[in-house]
Amino acid sequence: MSRPLVEVEIEGKKLNAVLDTGSRRSYIRSEFVERFPTVSVHPFEVKLGGEILSLKEGRVISGIVKDSLGRAYRFGEVLFPIKDLGEEKGKRIDILFGAVILEDWGTVIDEGVTPPQVDYRILRKGELVELCLSWPGIVTLRPDSEHALHRLFGRKKGCAMGRVRTHVVVAGRHYWTLFDGGARNTYIVQDLTSLLPTFDLEKPEPVSLGGRVHEVTKECRLTCLVEGLPVRTRARVLEEIGTDEEGERVEILIGALAMQEWGIRPIPDEERLDMSHYPKEFIEFMVKGEDSGASSQ
Repeated sequence: MSRPLVEVEIEGKKLNAVLDTGSRRSYIRSEFVERFPTVSVHPFEVKLGGEILSLKEGRVISGIVKDSLGRAYRFGEVLFPIKDLGEEKGKRIDILFGAVILEDWGTVIDEGVTPPQVDYRILRKGELVELCLSWPGIVTLRPDSEHALHRLFGRKKGCAMGRVRTHVVVAGRHYWTLFDGGARNTYIVQDLTSLLPTFDLEKPEPVSLGGRVHEVTKECRLTCLVEGLPVRTRARVLEEIGTDEEGERVEILIGALAMQEWGIRPIPDEERLDMSHYPKEFIEFMVKGEDSGASSQ
């Protein structure tokens, strides 16, 4: 199969992206990732351009991708930074989209014409690209995305698509939170954002909740305590997230990217969180900050 070139826009820059179904993961030139958040993953090796590389973190990249008819779609995906991705048809490759993302987008490549035509069936229909939940009333599960996180991060112990419900502390108050490995992103209900720094998105982003599509227009910087340990991440603001299986209102939903970054592993059978993989370098820094802040009061 050929590797079609498509146009991608990231932070106002037009980049060349190649669609490569022979690659499982997706990659981006390192020069474009500085401003995007980091997510830690289980270390893996990949051979690109004759060189074997060891990678242990990706970046959550948001941008716009176009199909062959020039239709533009917003995306937010984990891409792995690589110094050089080579060239294709005389053009420098800035991004390589692999099989996992292409499947999530419902990508169809028509090689019966020249050049090959590209259509993103699922993006075009406006369906959710988010990895979805199976809790009643929260997010409708899209059948072809059930195992996407497993394909991206691997089926390692503690990284199952488990769900645990517990309280986290925000500004000294306890809020009912769902930790869900089946959701990629983190969400928070609107009435909590008065406690947190909030900012408007450049463009609304659709998300499917409770069987209908909502437009996300704001994000916030969520700072909370999980099992007594500080966690900081970006959260999308929704009027309501929904209720859990027992009918209790979910006020915060912490998804897979934040859990990967902070080493949080849900243990559903025991209804608890395993924090043994919480990054020690963050603990040392943050505890000192908390101690110094307390002593100055």
